[in-house]
Amino acid sequence: MSTTEQRVAIVTGAARGIGAATAVRLAAEGRAVAVLDLDEAACKDTVEKITAAGGTALAVGCDVSDGAQVEAAVARVVTELCRRRSS
Repeated sequence: MSTTEQRVAIVTGAARGIGAATAVRLAAEGRAVAVLDLDEAACKDTVEKITAAGGTALAVGCDVSDGAQVEAAVARVVTELCRRRSS
């Protein structure tokens, strides 16, 4: 297993546009991807695109200008993606 396959990426603004393209690219390189955006439901298409290609992704609603939300998002990513990848 390469180092890249063991990593988890957090991409903000990943519901659409450049953020979504970045999330898809990182997933194609073997990373599990946390797809963050203000509206968690808006992340659905990006997550579906990643999982349909065999990748691992998690939609997370988060306002990155709010420190408490960022901490909660990171904790969720650790719980739901990092631990899953290390199992």
